[in-house]
Amino acid sequence: MNSDFKKGILEKLVKILENKKLQFTIPEGIKLTKETNLINDLSMDSLEIYEFGFAVEEEYNIKIPNEKIRQFETLGDYMNYLALEESLERR
Repeated sequence: MNSDFKKGILEKLVKILENKKLQFTIPEGIKLTKETNLINDLSMDSLEIYEFGFAVEEEYNIKIPNEKIRQFETLGDYMNYLALEESLERR
């Protein structure tokens, strides 16, 4: 998977996080990267984690199993999952 493709995924994830519909505010001073931890860096609670997961599903028109959403710790986890989904879809 090329880095431009993954960068595009990260950009979409950032836009989802910045979307005011989520009722979520990115803490000041946090730079969003693939290493950004949803709980430790963004202080998301369980409801916010699920809301983010559902927003990602909507953006990508896919279904992510709830147990996967619970397992994702970083934006990189989402990036890897979405890149894999995309590569499987292209087959």
